Amino acid sequence: MLRATHLSVGVAAALAVLQPDNLFECLAVTGIAAVGSVISDIDADQSKVRREADLMLGIGAAVLAAVMIAQTRFHVDLTKYLSGNQTLSERSVTAGVFIILCVIGKMTPHRSFMHSLVAGVIFTMVTYTMFSK
Repeated sequence: MLRATHLSVGVAAALAVLQPDNLFECLAVTGIAAVGSVISDIDADQSKVRREADLMLGIGAAVLAAVMIAQTRFHVDLTKYLSGNQTLSERSVTAGVFIILCVIGKMTPHRSFMHSLVAGVIFTMVTYTMFSK
């Protein structure tokens, strides 16, 4: 499938299943579904997602490290700015797991791990944990 097909099918399926009630939920579902729809092609040699993966994973890891350093070293309480009942450390762990899964997916052959039911379940659990209220 092409990236546009992944994107349109993934977003449409998420909107149909989750049926958001307001504009904020609609935008959140659309954004998260868009990332989830194209991340599965991080394992394809010719995909744009793979070409940009190093930069995005590097930025994600740097932001995660900066947030964790601010929380522990400088005692900055960033958790009040995050929605939900989770602490920043719980969200940081799930973000770290997401980054690790993407790195693993980038190293596997196309249509193997990233296209498996196991990866889908793990990514769904990680995403739910990161964004749940």
